[in-house]
Amino acid sequence: MAKKPTYEELERKFKELEKAVIERKRAEDALRESEELFRTVVETAPSLLQICDAENNNIYVSPNCEEIFGYTQEELRGEPIWWVHEDDMPRAKHLHDRTFREGVGGKNFEYKAVKKNGELLYASSSWEPLRDAEGKFKGIVFQTIDVTKRKRAEEERKQLEAQFQQAQKMESIGTLAGGIA
Repeated sequence: MAKKPTYEELERKFKELEKAVIERKRAEDALRESEELFRTVVETAPSLLQICDAENNNIYVSPNCEEIFGYTQEELRGEPIWWVHEDDMPRAKHLHDRTFREGVGGKNFEYKAVKKNGELLYASSSWEPLRDAEGKFKGIVFQTIDVTKRKRAEEERKQLEAQFQQAQKMESIGTLAGGIA
């Protein structure tokens, strides 16, 4: 027959259980705080954050996707939507497939994108593979930013430089013609 625990043994076990419950509660609170901090960072970041699983289904898309690309989070859950413009699609597909095949990430892939309403924009994406504790591929996390303003400023700068060079040529021709006359 099993020996009955003494009052002191029961009291010690109770205190151990009480301590374990308190530690678990602290861990749960810390996890909740960490999740809230992560969610705040992700949902207020100017870049689009997107997570795809190993089957290439969207499992998370940050709320600003609607602001950037015109799609709601609900529209993007599940099946992937490619907003990459057809001009850049071959390279995008190659990089995407390489990540799924070889598990390598990429940085600053700039491409033309198409919003839901058909409007064009320039985007830059970086991505990294997600792995479980054993290193098995679980999916990809993407970060995408709208670089349209920067690209347009670069194009405008190039046009201004070309106009400036043309003006310098015309000035040189005028100076040369003035010297001949």
